[in-house]
Amino acid sequence: MAGRLKIAVASSGLGHIRRGVETWPEELGIALHCAGHNVHVFQGAGRVDEEWRTQLPCLRRFAPETRRVVNVLKHFGGWHYGFGSGYDSEQTTFTISLWTRVHRDFDILHVKDPRIALWMDRSIAWAFPTASDHFSRHRRRDLYVAALFVPAAHGSAHLEAYRPYSPPRQLKFHDSQFREYVEVQPGDRIAARRQWGLPDDGLVFLCVSAIPKISQAHRLLDRRIHGFSAQHQAVQPPL
Repeated sequence: MAGRLKIAVASSGLGHIRRGVETWPEELGIALHCAGHNVHVFQGAGRVDEEWRTQLPCLRRFAPETRRVVNVLKHFGGWHYGFGSGYDSEQTTFTISLWTRVHRDFDILHVKDPRIALWMDRSIAWAFPTASDHFSRHRRRDLYVAALFVPAAHGSAHLEAYRPYSPPRQLKFHDSQFREYVEVQPGDRIAARRQWGLPDDGLVFLCVSAIPKISQAHRLLDRRIHGFSAQHQAVQPPL
C-alpha cells in the first residue's frame, strides 16, 4: 500500500437510495478495489461487511427526524447553511463525518453529491489557506469532483470558468460519464420487436429506470405507468 494514491469514494445516499448517482460510486469503488487500488468507500447507510467500506452517520433525506430539523431551521434561513431540504441536510451532515476521515489520509476524493463537493472544497480552502505551504509540508491532496447531471460540454465550460479562482498548483480535471449520442447506432426494429414479443406496428412506450418505492415519489414513475396504461386503453379500437 505504501506509496500508492489513497482514493476515497463517497456518497451520502449509498445504501438507502437507488439512483444512478448512487450506483456510480458503488460500482466505481468495487472496480477500483478489484483492480488492486487503495480505495475506501464511504456511504450514508447500509451494511458494510468489507474493511474498505465505512458507513458514516448523517441525517437521511427522508427520515422523520430530518424533516423535523428542516421544518425548524427553515424559519432561521436554514438553506443558507445547508439545511434547506432533506437532501441538503443529508449532504451537510454527511460531509462533517467525511471531512474527519479523509482530509489528512487520502489523496483523491470522488463525490457526485453537489453540496458535499462544495463543503469539501471550502473546508480544504479553510484548513489549508496557503496552497504553496500546504503542498510543501503535507502530501499533495487533489479534490476530484465528478459533475452531477451535467452534460459534457457544460462540464468543460464550468471547469474553464473555475480555473481563474482555483488555488495555485491545484490539479483540475473534467471527466464526463456521458456518451456521445452519435456512438449509439439503431438496430433492426422489426427483429427487436419480435424478440420481445411486441406487435410489428404497435405503439410502444419505453421508460428505463429503477422503480423502488422511495423513487416513485421522486420520479413519478408510478404515474407514468398509469398514464401509459390509460393512453393504451384510449387508442384501442372498439371490439
